[in-house]
Amino acid sequence: MLNKSGYKWWVICTYAVVCLIQIISASQHQLFGDEAFYWLESQNLDWSYAELPGWTQWMIALSQWLLPQSEFAIRLPSLLAALSLPWIGMAISQAIQPQAQQAWRTGLLFLSLPLLTLAGILAIPDIWVIFFGTLAVYLLIQCLNKPSRILFVTLGLILAFGINVHVRFWLVIFIAAAVTIWQFRNQPSVIRKLLLITLPIMLLGFIPILLFNLQHDFPLFAFQLSDRHPWSFQPEHFKFFVIQFLVTTPLMFVFLFQTVRQYKALNKPQSLITSIAVSHWLLYAFLGFFSDELRFNWHWPLFSYVLIATVAGTTNFFPKLSFWAKSTGVLSSLSLMLWLYWGMHLSQSISTLNARFTENARGWKELASATEQHIKNKGLTQVVTDQFMTLAELKFYLSEDVSLSSLPHPLNQKHGRQKQLEIMRFVQPKTTKKSLLVVEHSTLKFEQTIPFYQHACEELNGIRLIGSLDYQQGIKFFYFFETGTGTCELPLISRT
Repeated sequence: MLNKSGYKWWVICTYAVVCLIQIISASQHQLFGDEAFYWLESQNLDWSYAELPGWTQWMIALSQWLLPQSEFAIRLPSLLAALSLPWIGMAISQAIQPQAQQAWRTGLLFLSLPLLTLAGILAIPDIWVIFFGTLAVYLLIQCLNKPSRILFVTLGLILAFGINVHVRFWLVIFIAAAVTIWQFRNQPSVIRKLLLITLPIMLLGFIPILLFNLQHDFPLFAFQLSDRHPWSFQPEHFKFFVIQFLVTTPLMFVFLFQTVRQYKALNKPQSLITSIAVSHWLLYAFLGFFSDELRFNWHWPLFSYVLIATVAGTTNFFPKLSFWAKSTGVLSSLSLMLWLYWGMHLSQSISTLNARFTENARGWKELASATEQHIKNKGLTQVVTDQFMTLAELKFYLSEDVSLSSLPHPLNQKHGRQKQLEIMRFVQPKTTKKSLLVVEHSTLKFEQTIPFYQHACEELNGIRLIGSLDYQQGIKFFYFFETGTGTCELPLISRT
C-alpha cells in the first residue's frame, strides 16, 4: 500500500489531471438549461428567487461583473468551490485525527467520487451545498477542539451563507444540529456557545429569503416544500438504493459502508461526522418514497459520501478495499468526464444514454443561429419562446438585439420557474403583434401538445409554421412560427 509520500504525489497528480479536464469542460460545454436560467436570474438581481435562494445567482453576477460573458465565466465561482473541496476534506481529516498523518488519503477519496467531479463543472447549487457543508463541519470540529469565540462566529457566517444556497442546506443544518446537541449533551459550554453565538448569526441568513418571499407570497416555500412533491408513497423509489450503489461506484460504496460499520471503533469527532452523514443519507432514502421523484436527484446524498470520506481517510480498517475503491473511483471519475466531453464534442453519433443526460446542454448555439436567420428573414424584433430554458438560452446566445418573452408551459410549472418569469416580466401577455415563436417540440408530451399550441394561438392571435430545426437526428426538435397571422396552422402531431 502507498505511504504518506506516495499518497501525496498520487493526490497532486490526480488533482492536476481532474482540474485540467474540469477547466476544459467548463469552458467548452454549452450552458445546461438550469445554468442558463440562473444566469438570467443573475441579470435580474434580487434578495432571493421564486424557486431557489440567491447565492448561486449572486456568484454568477459577480463573475459576470468581473469577466467577459462566457460559459466559463458563469461556471468559474462554482468551479473554484469544487477545486477547493479535496483540500477542505484533508483539513477535516487533519482536525479529527491530528496524529494520523493520513489526510492525503481523504484527498484521493474525494477525487474518487464521480458525481463530485461532474458537479464541479456546472454553475448549480449542489456544489455550493457541499462546499459550505464541508466548511461548516471543519469549523464545527475546530470549535469542539478549541472553543474560541471567533470560530463560533465564523461557523455562524458560513451557515448563513449556506442557507442562501438551497433548501437542502437547511436539512444539513437541522441534522448536524440535532446530532451535535445529542452527542455533546454532557458538554453544556459547547452547546451554549453554539446557541448564543453561532445560532443568531446563522439566522441572519434567512433575512434575504424572507424579504423576497414576503413581497411575493412565499413562492420559494410553496415550490420547495409543497408543489414539487407528490407527498404520496412512490414504490419506484426502491431503485434509489441500486442507483446509489452504481453512481458512487460499487467498490467505493462498499468501502464507505464498511467504514460506517466500524462506528464503535471511531473517536468522538469521527463518530460525530459519521452520524451526520448517515442521518443525512437515511433522510433522503426515506423521504424519496414521498417526495420529488420527477427530476434527476441521484446526487442529493452526495454530501453524505463526502463526509464519510473524510472519516475513512483517517482510518486503516480495510487497506486492500480502500486501495481498489480509490483506484476504480478515480478511473470512473476521469472516464465519466472524458465520456461526456467525447459524447458532446467528438462523437459522430449519440447514444440514448448520452442524449438523456446531456440534451439540456446541447443544441442551443445552433438554435440561436437558426433563430437569428428567421429574425432577419422576417424583420422581427420580438421573440416569444415556449418555456424558461429556451428563453434563457436564447437570451445568452443570441447576438441580435431582440425582446424575449415566454409562454406558460408544463416545464415552467414543473421546475418552479413560472412565478420567477412573472417577477422578471418575461411572461408574454396576450397580443396581436407579429413576432417569432420558438418551440422545442421534443419537450412536449403528446397529451400536452395540442393544449399548448391552442393556447399559443389564442394568446398570439394565430401562428403559422415557417421553419424547423432537427438537432442531431431528433435529440432536440424545434419549430419556428410567425405569430399574429389570425389563423392557427399547427404542425403535424403524432405520438412518435
